[in-house]
Amino acid sequence: MAKFTDDRVREIILGATAFRTIPFPSHTGEPSEVQIAVRCLSEAEIDGCRIEAQRRMRDVAKRRGWDVSEACDVDPDLLQRFVEKSILARAFFDADTISNKTPDPFFASETEVDMLTSVQASSLMSAYVEHQEWTNPFRTLSPEAVEELADTLGKAPMPEGLLGLYAPDTLRALCISLASLVRSTRPTGRSSTSPS
Repeated sequence: MAKFTDDRVREIILGATAFRTIPFPSHTGEPSEVQIAVRCLSEAEIDGCRIEAQRRMRDVAKRRGWDVSEACDVDPDLLQRFVEKSILARAFFDADTISNKTPDPFFASETEVDMLTSVQASSLMSAYVEHQEWTNPFRTLSPEAVEELADTLGKAPMPEGLLGLYAPDTLRALCISLASLVRSTRPTGRSSTSPS
């Protein structure tokens, strides 16, 4: 029998909120030498992002003399972009401080997130979503399915043609499944080349 307060459950939750370091996207969209850390947010933190986004939406409407629904009519995606900016402000940390008891946020505020280029903001949001996929045990294939996929790709005369049939999100999930299996079967003591 297990309860939410059990040590085993707490360990699972902590595993899902573990940090992973990634390169900060440069102005060209290419990775840079600057490393930042990302972690998944808790449900309470996501709720905080939604509330902050609603507050910002009301502020925009008030400054322009609009009703909030009018702001949504002008830009239907504005609320979602505010949610994403809030997620970016809360999910990224200074990679050099992630071993500290209280890691330093990478962004001091959402105002700094607003200063990113659209390419950088999109890249960071994609990195956050990808990190969620890395830590989500339900997104990975079973070891048997991974073996079958590897065998199929190995026997295909043109594996790139076979992979071309999949959507980008599916390809990402397949790659994560393959990498997870390799990571789980790697002998102890061997150096890791997967993202940490």
